[in-house]
Amino acid sequence: EASDPEIRQEVERLLAYADSAGTQWWANYVYAHATDQVAGATVARSWDQRHAAQVGVARESGRWDFGAVLSYHSGWATTGLTLQQSAAGTTTAVIGPRNAQRLGSYSSLDLRANRRVPLRVGALDMFVEISNATNRENPCCADFDIEQDGNGFSLEQEADTWLPRLATFGVRWQF
Repeated sequence: EASDPEIRQEVERLLAYADSAGTQWWANYVYAHATDQVAGATVARSWDQRHAAQVGVARESGRWDFGAVLSYHSGWATTGLTLQQSAAGTTTAVIGPRNAQRLGSYSSLDLRANRRVPLRVGALDMFVEISNATNRENPCCADFDIEQDGNGFSLEQEADTWLPRLATFGVRWQF
């Protein structure tokens, strides 16, 4: 049972630059908490990320646009699971304190190139984007497997990951 959320943003800073030649860059950093009050206790929200940063650069050159963004955030909160055995020998999965554990950090390098072709009516943009260009395995969520062997039960916990490197292509007609 959750009550009103308590969200406090502690620090946010942004630096940005643009010149007349078509080059832009920016850098931002956020230190924040996202919490709920649950049964009288302050609990991190699942998407709480204490530290988040982004650095980007973009360049417009004639009909071409290029961009790169490096993103980072500290690991999201997650809830653990343990196995407990009763005196009678029954094994039970026990859910730990809500969002008391953290997944690993996330980082991604995303790239984009865009070519604009003027038409009699509007313009055609053709682009390619590469998300997670370094193919980093970014943890997104916890996965639990309970195995039974000759010695009883064991619990394996792994972090599932977001998508690997992903290239997308597109065409957009603006009129």
